Amino acid sequence: MCGIVGYLDKTDGEQGDLGETILGMLHALECRGPDSAGVALFGPPQEHRFTVRVKLGEYGDFALKVEKLAKLAESFGATGFSETGSYASFLTGDLAYLKQAIERIEALDPDFEVVSMGRALDIVKQVGSPGNLEATYGISRRRGSHGLGHTRLSTESRIDLSHSQPFWGHGYPDLAIVHNGHITNYHQLRRRYEQRGTHFYTENDSEIIAIYLGERLSEEGHSRLTGAKPPQ
Repeated sequence: MCGIVGYLDKTDGEQGDLGETILGMLHALECRGPDSAGVALFGPPQEHRFTVRVKLGEYGDFALKVEKLAKLAESFGATGFSETGSYASFLTGDLAYLKQAIERIEALDPDFEVVSMGRALDIVKQVGSPGNLEATYGISRRRGSHGLGHTRLSTESRIDLSHSQPFWGHGYPDLAIVHNGHITNYHQLRRRYEQRGTHFYTENDSEIIAIYLGERLSEEGHSRLTGAKPPQ
């Protein structure tokens, strides 16, 4: 079934209690998706700075992985490096070559995945209930202007951090999606994208929505979406 929520704070110029609001909405839908929970939170935009969040793995001792990632982040001029739960995050200046930066991070370790990147966006996901999400990451303390949330009931793909939602539009900053439903031509679309070199991180059909939107928004002259058509 899954449950999806979205919230937009219309308070002029204020950054409200976004995390607390999204978390409360997720708790109300917890019965629709006990397998995992996640949020995409949009905080105050940071000019010429990106927040990068990297999945370190599902479980285990991440000490060596953190050390490797911290050294690479330092080469990007990163600040504010931190590790919480299954993630590391850091701030960096404008990255001229986002795809190459993502590839360098993910090449360090087979478990690494850039979960989100943006001037305002931060995605956090956790296997289990929204209560687990709060206990580890303190979501209720986060402030911002808008956000998305998802509670997942797995019907086809496996239960882990990568398959949890929200999904980031990999390579396109500040783009996140949640989805509840079934894309009937998913396998056909995926084959087309893979033939063009697109990398998929999951077997979840919802992932293709973020990939499609990121591609469309990246096209020259498209500052917003004006139509929808499948990849050729």
